[in-house]
Amino acid sequence: MSGKATRFKTPAIFIRAIIANCWSQFSIGLYSIPCIVVSLFSRNAAYAIGRLWSRHVLAVGGVRLEIRGKENLDPTKEYTFLSNHQSQLDIMALMSGTPRRLAFLAKKELFRTLFFGWGITALGMIPIDRRSPRRVRESFTRAAERVRAEPFSLLIFPEGTRSPDGRLQAFKQGSFTLVLEAGLEVVPVSIQGSHRILPKGVFGMIPGTITLTFAKPFDPRKYSAQQKQEISREVYAQITAMVQHPQETQAQD
Repeated sequence: MSGKATRFKTPAIFIRAIIANCWSQFSIGLYSIPCIVVSLFSRNAAYAIGRLWSRHVLAVGGVRLEIRGKENLDPTKEYTFLSNHQSQLDIMALMSGTPRRLAFLAKKELFRTLFFGWGITALGMIPIDRRSPRRVRESFTRAAERVRAEPFSLLIFPEGTRSPDGRLQAFKQGSFTLVLEAGLEVVPVSIQGSHRILPKGVFGMIPGTITLTFAKPFDPRKYSAQQKQEISREVYAQITAMVQHPQETQAQD
């Protein structure tokens, strides 16, 4: 094997990657149907099904989760989690390893897809209309209104898209408008290892460990609307420190 295929070091790993990929696609339909039905009565119960799906997909792919800094979180409080973004597996890892129900932002076109779109609608994920800056702003306002009306935590990837090489990219400043409007305490999160397991644009995951590190929360309400860049710099610095020196960061918690 050559090129990207060299990441499958043995035939067994390659076969497992095929099985995991097939299962992740098939299981979307398998899990989305009960998720949709249950959501008619309880969104929290539907989210529990979504969390089970995430853990199942990771387990089939041979992915282990290591969680650090969980003691920084109050399991009874809602937060805005701001995380780096390395892989398609990041949402599954965060759904599996975060104690609260999460709602992430996704382009509204995804909500129209068969089974997957129905499933994320049932889970209460938040559609974003990216056709213009005005529509994005309106989407953020609706998202903030939902946060104030319904108990859940926000998950935002301020890079805007997955990193092509696993390194932290520059943050999109628009997402910090939502951070301020939501008014929830902010938790910077670092994800490590998911890029090696399933990089952007590559087929099939390989076994490995994804490490989630949760920093201590801080209150964004101490910042004004004109200070979004200061929040961005603070979160960027914390995630960078956690990615580069995870053991040191954990020792400081």
